[in-house]
Amino acid sequence: MALSNKLTANILKNTKVDFIGLKKWSYAISGALIVISIASIAFKGFSYGVDFTGGRTYVVRFDKSVTAEDVRASVEATFEEAAAAAGIDQYSVEVKQFGGDAQMKITTQYKNDQESTDVDAEIEGLLYKALKGFYAENIQLSDFTSTLENPNGIISSDKVGPTIARDITRSAFIAVFLALLAIFAYIAVRFKGWTWGLGGVVSLAHTALIVIGFFSLFNGILPFNLDVDQTFIAAILTIIGYAINDNVVIFDRIREQRGLHPKEDFRVIGTYASIMIGTPIMYDATLRAAAKKNAAKK
Repeated sequence: MALSNKLTANILKNTKVDFIGLKKWSYAISGALIVISIASIAFKGFSYGVDFTGGRTYVVRFDKSVTAEDVRASVEATFEEAAAAAGIDQYSVEVKQFGGDAQMKITTQYKNDQESTDVDAEIEGLLYKALKGFYAENIQLSDFTSTLENPNGIISSDKVGPTIARDITRSAFIAVFLALLAIFAYIAVRFKGWTWGLGGVVSLAHTALIVIGFFSLFNGILPFNLDVDQTFIAAILTIIGYAINDNVVIFDRIREQRGLHPKEDFRVIGTYASIMIGTPIMYDATLRAAAKKNAAKK
């Protein structure tokens, strides 16, 4: 069974990049990115989502199909106006499709440090103000906040307190640490040497740190949400997973070639890596195409 076509059969086959010869440039660029990332994390920090700070979550049902983007824009505008009037900074809003396309999960940090029923009623009123225009039939505030006689509106609500948020934060750090530890053990055992495992983990930590620094540095600059939440942690673990696959492929080829040519100069390791440069690129491109196709079907 053919696994390629005329366009991809020999793509990047004869690629030769002297990675060892370019190490000084690599060190400089990598070092600069690491320093910028650490400085941004230390001095600017992050914008934390409700998972790490606490807040209120609502599941809202509509009487017609809506999009998360439209709902988010309306809710953010309403809460931004309310936050400005109240003189507070935290009003972050997250909107995700929850179930069908007529049901959304809305989470907000607005007055997350206050637990009074008056604040609960205020937030429900703000949601009603932001979302009433999305209903095909007119809906009253009383019907929106209670589904006893009306199936649409707020069908459930929950509050993530500071204690739960701290537990989630601790669990997130533990998850990342255990992932790196397991990867270190796997590579060390597979390649029969702790130095392979250490090299793999350092490269993964390097990649993860730059991505984390990007979220810190460009938060508030780019026109989309860069909050640190559970989705962010999942993304970091996914990046680590993709990166370790690339590392294993390259490490395996280097080990193979060193076994065949033990007397060759260390510089040729860069050649071995360049031989395999097409593999991770095609692998990632294939997965992205498959994911896009599956998303389009949904």
